[in-house]
Amino acid sequence: FFFLTFKIFTLHKAMLSVLLTLFILIVAISSTKKYIATFGDNGFSGQVIVDNGMVSVDLDLSSQPDFGLTIDYETCINGGLQWHIHSWLYENDTSEKLGQECGPSRTGGHYDPWNACGPASGNEYCATSGNADDEYACIATNDYEPNLSADPYSVEVGDWSGKYGYAILDNDTFSGSFSSFYEITPDDLALDDFSVVFHCNDGTRAFCAPLLPSSEDSESTLPSQVNQKAVIAKFNTLSDDSEIILLPDGTISGTIDAEEYYSEILVTGTPGCETYEYSIFNAKSGGTLDEESSINGAECLDSIGSQYDPTRQCLPWSMDENCMNGTKLCGDPSYEYECIYATGYRYNCAPGDLSGKYGVLEPSALKQIDDDGATLLPPTDSLIGKIMVIHCSKDDVEDLEALSCAMIQEYNTMNSTLDPDDGATTYSIMVLSMIISIAVFYL
Repeated sequence: FFFLTFKIFTLHKAMLSVLLTLFILIVAISSTKKYIATFGDNGFSGQVIVDNGMVSVDLDLSSQPDFGLTIDYETCINGGLQWHIHSWLYENDTSEKLGQECGPSRTGGHYDPWNACGPASGNEYCATSGNADDEYACIATNDYEPNLSADPYSVEVGDWSGKYGYAILDNDTFSGSFSSFYEITPDDLALDDFSVVFHCNDGTRAFCAPLLPSSEDSESTLPSQVNQKAVIAKFNTLSDDSEIILLPDGTISGTIDAEEYYSEILVTGTPGCETYEYSIFNAKSGGTLDEESSINGAECLDSIGSQYDPTRQCLPWSMDENCMNGTKLCGDPSYEYECIYATGYRYNCAPGDLSGKYGVLEPSALKQIDDDGATLLPPTDSLIGKIMVIHCSKDDVEDLEALSCAMIQEYNTMNSTLDPDDGATTYSIMVLSMIISIAVFYL
C-alpha cells in the first residue's frame, strides 16, 4: 500500500510539474502583444500593426485630408507615400500628429540599428544633414540603395517603404501585409518608444502615431529566410562530431569538442587561451582551406581574411573602413561593441558573432549549441565559402590566434554527423508525450 501511494504521489508531482511547465510556456507565448499605431482623430482612419515578422497596414484617406501642409493632397500622395519606423519623443502624449508635429525634433530619423545609413537615418554615426556638426558621423548616406531580398543589411530596419515599396493608394485607400525574417517584432519595440511616420512622396512628413502595445495577442511566427540553403562548418580536425549547422529559419545547432587537441597544444608549451570565441570571417584569396577538412592552429591564418561585419559594428578584426583606431566606429572613443543576446535585443549583435550570442567555448569542455530560431542569422547562402573560426578573444591577444577554422559549405546528410532537426523533433515528441500522458492520466 505504501509503495502504491508513493507511486501515485510521485505521478501527481510529475504531472503537476508538467502542467506548471506548460502553463508557464503558454503564459510566456500569450504575453507577447501586437503593437499598433492608430489613426482616427483627424478626419481619416488607419492602423499599422506589428506582429512577429509581420507588418500590416490599412489606411482610408477618402476624406482627402491636407495633413496641415502647404502642398495639396493629390500632390502629396502622387507616386505613393513613404512609411517608416521613427522614434516617438513626445512625453505622456500618445495622440496622432500631423505635418510639422511629426518633425525630426519629435520623431527623429528612421530606426537604423544596423548602420545602413540612408539620408534620413536616425543613427548617430550616419553622415545625414541632421548630423552635419557631429565629428563622429562618418558613414556615407549618398550610396544608400535598399534591397531587402539581395542584402538585408543594405536597408534600414525601419525603412518599410525601402523594403516593401511605397504605399500607393487605390481610391484613396491602401492595405497590405508584409513579412521578412529580418522584420521587427513586438519584443523589439518594447525596448523603446517608436512611431510610424507616413511621408508625402517628396519626403515631407504628413502624419504619424506612436506604436503602442495592444490587447491583442501576437499571432504570427517569424518567417524563414527565402530560397536559402542550410549550411555547415565541420571541424573534423578537432573531432569527428565537431560541427556547427545554420538553418535558414534561424536555427543553429552543433557540437564543438576541442578537448583532445587543446591538451596536445598545452603539452607543446603553447599557452592557448582559457576561452575561445567563434565567429565568421571572409576567406583570404589563395588560402589552403577547403571543404574536405578543417585546419588547426596558426595555419588557419593563411586562409582567413577580415572578420565578417556587414553591419559595421567594428568587431576586433573587421577592417571596415568606418572602424577607426581598431574597434571604434567612426573613431568615437566612447564606442564599444557589445552583444547582448536576449529577447528584444536581436539587432545589437553583429550577424557573424556567434559566440556573442551563444557563449564562448571552454576548450577543456564539450560545447553544445542549440537555438530554435530566435537569432537573426545572415542569409545562409551568402555564407558559403566564408570561414568559421574558433579564435582567442581580442581581450586576451593582440593579434588573431586561431584554434581551428572550417569552410562554410552547403549542408547535406553526407557531410554531417548531426541531423539539424533532431532538436526540434525531440522537443515536438516531448511535448506530444506530455499531452498524451496528461490525457491518459486524467481520463
